[in-house]
Amino acid sequence: MLAKLAELDDLEADMIRLLQQFMGAKNPFHSFSEKAWRPPTDVCETAEALIVTVEVAAVDKGAFQIEFNHSVLSVRGFRKHNPAALQVNYHRIEIKYGAFEVEVTVPPGVDCDNAKARYADGFLTITIPKAGVETPRVVNVSIEG
Repeated sequence: MLAKLAELDDLEADMIRLLQQFMGAKNPFHSFSEKAWRPPTDVCETAEALIVTVEVAAVDKGAFQIEFNHSVLSVRGFRKHNPAALQVNYHRIEIKYGAFEVEVTVPPGVDCDNAKARYADGFLTITIPKAGVETPRVVNVSIEG
């Protein structure tokens, strides 16, 4: 399924390039649709936390929106196109610009209220600590009556 989506993205980039050549367009076409693109994302787990890393270079730190809704982590944002790029004719367009969004279902047992995010070197890393695990204990209950 992912291979098919990648093929569609490649086809879209080729179509944009051909249309630009044919029409002599100076401004790049961002996309045929207004849908948000999905950045590459890694999800891993340690003994202490769930870690979500999103590859989104050249995005202003204030352009991110990070939310938890029930058991879904949503990361949204916007990558602006370089204004100098509007003055050139493209031979290849592979870098995605505009709105992006990624959603990750988080497993039970994580503490979303204490999640922390860090943006450095083009990677947004969200660390969600695991909730304290209750240790089994014995409780004596007396029966009345």
